[in-house]
Amino acid sequence: MRDMPLSGESTVAAVIDEFLRAAGERRELRSALSHVSAEIGTVPLERVRARHVMALLDRLRDAGLSAKRQKAIIDAVSSLYSFALAEGSCGAAGS
Repeated sequence: MRDMPLSGESTVAAVIDEFLRAAGERRELRSALSHVSAEIGTVPLERVRARHVMALLDRLRDAGLSAKRQKAIIDAVSSLYSFALAEGSCGAAGS
């Protein structure tokens, strides 16, 4: 149960925590989103843009992360945003 409702100013890390609770703490999902949380977790979700995620993926690729893991992260971020939209904690992309 969350302490306060998610909003546009909720950090990426806070939304990830709520999403993982709702998703049943799936290990694969937690692993993929750990990279996201470590890199941009303190940023309010509504302020994250595609360029932030692309920069994260570029850094991970440069560090040797496989294409398969990069795809898992992309899929996890997509699911995270779908959750956030459903929860009303972010507007449509680009808004």
